[in-house]
Amino acid sequence: MNNFLRIISIVILVTSGFGILIILSDLGFSRSNIQEIYLLRSLLSVCVLTLFGCGILKMLLEKPKRTKKKKIIVLIFQSLTGFFLFFIVLFFVIPHFSETIPSLSFLIKETTLIWLFLVIFLLELSRRISVLYKKIHSPATLFIISFLGMILLGTCLLMIPGSTRNGISAIDALFISTSAVCVTGLSTIDQGTSFTLMGYVFLLILIQLGGIGILTFTSFLALFFKDGFSFHNRIFVKDVTNANKLNEVVGILHMVMLFTLGIEILGAFLIFIQLDSSLMPSLFQRVFFSFFHSISAFCNAGFSTYTDGLYDIKIRYLYGIHIVIAVLIILGGLGYTVIFNILIYLKNLIVKNTYILFDKKFFFKIYNRNFLKTNTNSNTIVLYNINMGSKIVLISTGILLAFGTLMVFMLEYNNTLTEHTLYGKIVISFFSSVTPRTAGFNTIDFGLVHNSTVMIIILLMWIGASPGSTGGGIKTSTFFICILNLFNILQGKDRIEFSKREIPYATNTKAFSIIIISLLIIGTAVFFILLFDPELPFVKVCFESFSAYGTVGLSMGITQKLSTASKFIIIILMFLGRVGSITLLVAFVKKVKTLKYRYPTEEIFIN
Repeated sequence: MNNFLRIISIVILVTSGFGILIILSDLGFSRSNIQEIYLLRSLLSVCVLTLFGCGILKMLLEKPKRTKKKKIIVLIFQSLTGFFLFFIVLFFVIPHFSETIPSLSFLIKETTLIWLFLVIFLLELSRRISVLYKKIHSPATLFIISFLGMILLGTCLLMIPGSTRNGISAIDALFISTSAVCVTGLSTIDQGTSFTLMGYVFLLILIQLGGIGILTFTSFLALFFKDGFSFHNRIFVKDVTNANKLNEVVGILHMVMLFTLGIEILGAFLIFIQLDSSLMPSLFQRVFFSFFHSISAFCNAGFSTYTDGLYDIKIRYLYGIHIVIAVLIILGGLGYTVIFNILIYLKNLIVKNTYILFDKKFFFKIYNRNFLKTNTNSNTIVLYNINMGSKIVLISTGILLAFGTLMVFMLEYNNTLTEHTLYGKIVISFFSSVTPRTAGFNTIDFGLVHNSTVMIIILLMWIGASPGSTGGGIKTSTFFICILNLFNILQGKDRIEFSKREIPYATNTKAFSIIIISLLIIGTAVFFILLFDPELPFVKVCFESFSAYGTVGLSMGITQKLSTASKFIIIILMFLGRVGSITLLVAFVKKVKTLKYRYPTEEIFIN
């Protein structure tokens, strides 16, 4: 019975995906042959009827426990979806073969169908991924496979004629799909004029899934539409979400999804209220612009609906929008672990102050006694502190932002910042310090900046965002640990200490390994790009390579001039920068078991 249900589930997954492709093909291609239209409609009807039949059969064969309310809700949802699809076949798909249905309602029907197909497809996909948790023992392997799958799917979606105005080549579609999934922002075609509305929607989906992680999203769906997680699933998702404990997995998944949607909606609202109707007369255009840039900013993607990005004359002097987008970039670059740690700390701080203001007995009538830890000797609340990892991220982020802002302000004051007021210079300098961490939005022309500024931007792009975030680079904590180790060597210490804690030797070794591997990868990429395109300037190639590996998206104007071979090099760089070179090595290199012996040590003269 279980094997039969598994076969039905796979049929539903394949059929729903096939139905989505049929609808997208019908929307994307202009067809003059009536037989082709009939063929597509027939295939679509078969898909709908197959989904309806399989859904009803699966609902009848599955025997959920009566105590599982969530399972019953899911079955009701599936049955309603099945009947909805059945009525769509009766009243929309079948009558469409005749001329009695007005053609103006075509888009509404297709949109409704594709939404239902997409919901069913995601549900079954989440279930199949939860099954993979049991078969694939390495989270790194499934992490890489998920990104490769999203990139290939995105390539197919962008190659649909309805996604672009004048068509797109396979290599350009692969490049932009990789750039979107890896939240980079580099593009080999004009972002502002090449894509249609459907193409922009595809980009948003790829950016969103690439930002929060396809595994995080599907794990959330699997958790919501199943009877919870098994012990093995929790262990797997724990590694994906960087949770500290198994019992935190479910809570973190919910918090990640709610926090992401909440911040993106709030960011879109703040952007929308600052848009002038004279710049964008259409309400839909202003709403879409707001949501697109909010999602792109929080996911550190850097994609824009304008050719020149935020440097466009319509947006260049709207400093309020620049500040909102900069804050979204910073929040996305901090990482969920750091943000949740700060929120929990602030929450406990408020509760502690409330405890001090009110009588103890009255306080515990309002709050659950188990909510807080108390010191029985002093009758005071023990406040949860910000952990060392979060402190390192916050300190390094603050220092890098201040350093970048000051350097851009001084170096570009009489160059690219000349056209702005003093307030505008400060905002643009701050934004130009934020965006290399790894967003890719531009409010100045990076083709005109001084070489000294280019070096500062390259450094910021190489360091990148924080671990567990939507950004790339070697990560702030990696750079911070290496700097700490340097000071320890100068002071003659034999271990790394920070905030009254000792950092493990393995962490120090991993940090230096990440730095060495990143420089080797970027150096190799620069060599091959210069080999394939010798006419390109060395500085611009270095800038492009660091931008790709850091998943930044900034460019000095050579992206569209790259040859096909160089585009493949940049694609590989973006992919390695997003999944991480260490993650790739862990996935494919067999781990050595702990050695039960030690050789005698011998000093080596290195300086």
